[in-house]
Amino acid sequence: MPRVRRRLGTALIVLGVLALGYGAAVYFWKDPVTGLYTSWKQHQLDGQLEDEFADYRAEEGIALEPAAETVTPPTTTATTTATTGSLTVDTAAPAEVMAGETRVAAERFLKKIKPGQPLGRIVIPKLGIDPVFVNGTTSADLRKGPGRYPETSVPGLGLLTAIAGHRTTFGAPFRNIDDLAKGNEIVLELPYGTFTYRVTGHEIVDDEDWSVIDPRGYDTLVLSACHPLYSAEQRWIVYAKLIKVRLPDGGSYREPAAVASSLPSWEPFTEVPGALAELRVRGWLLAALSNTDPDLIAASLGRLGVPFDEVVTAADAGSYKPAHGHWRVFFERTGASTVEHVHVAASLFHDIGPAGELGLTSVWINRLGERPGPEATRELPDLSGLRDTLDELVP
Repeated sequence: MPRVRRRLGTALIVLGVLALGYGAAVYFWKDPVTGLYTSWKQHQLDGQLEDEFADYRAEEGIALEPAAETVTPPTTTATTTATTGSLTVDTAAPAEVMAGETRVAAERFLKKIKPGQPLGRIVIPKLGIDPVFVNGTTSADLRKGPGRYPETSVPGLGLLTAIAGHRTTFGAPFRNIDDLAKGNEIVLELPYGTFTYRVTGHEIVDDEDWSVIDPRGYDTLVLSACHPLYSAEQRWIVYAKLIKVRLPDGGSYREPAAVASSLPSWEPFTEVPGALAELRVRGWLLAALSNTDPDLIAASLGRLGVPFDEVVTAADAGSYKPAHGHWRVFFERTGASTVEHVHVAASLFHDIGPAGELGLTSVWINRLGERPGPEATRELPDLSGLRDTLDELVP
């Protein structure tokens, strides 16, 4: 019996030492056991992501070896959408050509992605990490690596992309997120482009504070991780702003230092003011549904010289299009008839698709000659023929 007790005592001491060692490893570094699982999943994701990049290049006819990089200076124009009475219309001049191509590619990409799939690679030189990130933030998703909040957008659309990651378990990719400082760069490599962001700041918020993904009027990246270590009561949030985009063919362009401040100088398409003025004469009420904030859309609409009866921003809706929040707020405020409402927009993903889901009549302004996606009721190259089209749709 004493020998058995001694053996049991020795076993318990060994187990205690092992537990202490494991706890110390988790505290000072990261969980080595769950880390092995994530390492294995990252190895699998590497292969899947490589295939996705190759498939994208094949579909787009892009050479595997990109051409020498060329940098195009930014312009001060962009494409926005607004809504006309029961009508959404294109209101501003096109952005620089490559930015427009990026937007089209981003919309196609966003329509295709599925839950849990690898989206790209997040490279943070300051932290020495470059894991593959996936689409989603469920427990299963974050065991594989960092994950994109599905409530947010993707790079290239001028909106906000948010990515979460563990700090102590499953590879702990964001363990040292608090080391990131203003000016550090974060790079997102996706099949349709490589997006370089510069950190602008950070804050600590409550776990249920979702204001961190509110629109900011420019292409924003948000990183999120639990805070403090070993607690989920708060989150450490890092904010970064897009500064450069490189396309798969090697071309690249830089984002203006202050895209938002340049909005008041954006000129509308030449036919837009006249087309909207004519619609008002014909009795159409005009409204704007915008993914930007009130100040930015006010600047854009002010250059049209045509009054709008209603404006709904992302801040009003509490969401981004293609979510249905904008339409919900619009109909609650105006009491407009869905039968007499026509939604006119340039974005298939953000506008035409959800309009169809809501059973609304729509007109797609296909200025860039894009490939069809969600089916609109009508398609026009610009607003010059909108008057006659509306006469047909709403006699």
